[in-house]
Amino acid sequence: EERNPEIIALVDLDANKIEIQISSLFISGGYKKLKRGMPQTKWDMYKETVEDIIAKPVMTSTKGEEHAMHAAGREDIDALCLDWRPFVLEIKRPKTRSIDLKKMAARINKTGKVKVNSLKYSDRKQVIHVKEMRNDKEYRALVELEKEVTEKDLKKLSQLQTTIKQKTPQRVLHRRANKTRNRKVKSIKWKKIKKKTVEMIIKGEAGLYIKELVTGDNGRTTPSASGLLKIGAKVKELDVIKIYK
Repeated sequence: EERNPEIIALVDLDANKIEIQISSLFISGGYKKLKRGMPQTKWDMYKETVEDIIAKPVMTSTKGEEHAMHAAGREDIDALCLDWRPFVLEIKRPKTRSIDLKKMAARINKTGKVKVNSLKYSDRKQVIHVKEMRNDKEYRALVELEKEVTEKDLKKLSQLQTTIKQKTPQRVLHRRANKTRNRKVKSIKWKKIKKKTVEMIIKGEAGLYIKELVTGDNGRTTPSASGLLKIGAKVKELDVIKIYK
C-alpha cells in the first residue's frame, strides 16, 4: 500500500463521477538572497519575491497550477541572506513530477538575485521540520549613529550580550500579536567604520529582532545599542551572514 500516492481517484458510484486529486510535489534545498528590497514570499507591494524566482523555472517544467514556499524563518525585505536558508518549495497539482533539479538550480542561480543549492525531492514531513527549525543566526549590521562616540563609549555595547526583552516591534504590530519575547544575544563584536558609522556582528537566537536591538524601538526593546550609548542609532544595512544548523 502506498502511503503517499501521487494521484488519488475518488469514485462516486451514486453520481457516476470520478474526481482526480493530484498530490503536491515538494522540493527542498537552501537559498541565499543576494538582492535587497525583495520579500521572501508573496507581498502585494512587491513585484518580485525570493519564492517567485525559485518557483518560476520549476512551475514551467512541472506545469503546476500554484506554488508555496516554506522556509526556516525569513530575513527582512531590505536584508541580504548570505548563508543557506533551508526551504521547501511546494508545487500544487503538477502535471510533470520528474524534472532535472540541477538544471532548475542553474536557471535560478543565473538570475544573480537568488542562489539555491542541494535541491532534492522531499515531502510534507520536511515542510513541518523546516517550519519548526529555530536556528541561531549571525548578522552584520551597519549602524548609523546620531553623533560620533568614543571607543570607550562603544565598549558599552558589550552589555548587549545578555537576554534581551523585546515587545513586538511597532513595524510588525499590524500583523503580529503584541507580546514580550526574551531572546539571547550570544556574542557581539563591533568596529568603527566612520565617525558616525559602526559595523556590528551579532549572534543571536531565533526570533531576535536586530533592528530593534539597535534602535530600542522607543523603549520596546531593552537593552539596546541606542539606550546604552544614549544617542539615536539606526540600521543602514543588515545581512544574515550565518545560519547555525
